[in-house]
Amino acid sequence: MKNGKHIPLQVSKTYKTHFGTVNSKSMKSMYLTLSAWAEPKFDYDCWSCAIKDTKKTIKTFISENLSREYFKEHAIVDFDLRSSGVAKDKRSFMKCEITMFVEKNMPIKDITTLTMLSATTNSLLEKNFEDNPYFTFHPRKVQ
Repeated sequence: MKNGKHIPLQVSKTYKTHFGTVNSKSMKSMYLTLSAWAEPKFDYDCWSCAIKDTKKTIKTFISENLSREYFKEHAIVDFDLRSSGVAKDKRSFMKCEITMFVEKNMPIKDITTLTMLSATTNSLLEKNFEDNPYFTFHPRKVQ
């Protein structure tokens, strides 16, 4: 029996975005998934430091901007970008999954939920991905 829901958010042409839950009947958490191709803006000696810094800024943004009416303060950010293959003029696949724990049960397909998550996602993309000091993000591996 399937209880999970997975809904695409079409907020950007550059990023594939989805949100969902593992169990929509007795919801305890929701997730937001973002994916794109990352291309470094310059050569750098410590890409693992740049990736860690990017993850930290995303986590800080989420903890400061999630609605406390709907979500708990704690969230898990899984920013997946392999530092071993990162090189200038080479695109690497990036996936970011944010798990948010719900404060109260809310319908996942409700327009309020969709609007709130779309606004949060847009703001997240603007402040943490579009203005990223290390990477430029693209919708495809090749131009």
